[in-house]
Amino acid sequence: MNSTSLFLYYQRSSCLYSIARHYAVKASNPAIAGLGKKSKDKGGASKKIKLEVEKDPKKLVKYLCGSNLMQTGEDIELKPDSEYPEWLWNVYTGPAKKLEDLEPGTKEYLEKLKSINIKKSLKLKAMSPIKPQ
Repeated sequence: MNSTSLFLYYQRSSCLYSIARHYAVKASNPAIAGLGKKSKDKGGASKKIKLEVEKDPKKLVKYLCGSNLMQTGEDIELKPDSEYPEWLWNVYTGPAKKLEDLEPGTKEYLEKLKSINIKKSLKLKAMSPIKPQ
């Protein structure tokens, strides 16, 4: 056996499971290993990068700020509203609709009901003291 890993094998209902435990393994990334630059005011937490926020109103209206991910180039210039498809202005961007607000039998209603049931079953499964085989 390796000194950095300990493998445990056990049999359960005719299946062989293995669990790998890693002890005293050096992380290749110094930030993960806790060796990164530390700030004195945050109790040893890594220093966060602060991004600049665009404050020029003319640029905010004319360009899609933050769309350029490369170091060179500039942000995408916005087009007039008439050049965008009509469905874009009808997209619902508000908070998620509640099940009571949806009409029963519609596709949206059934998808919402399915997601609620999946979340409930996962929550019950996590709370269960007996793990399924």
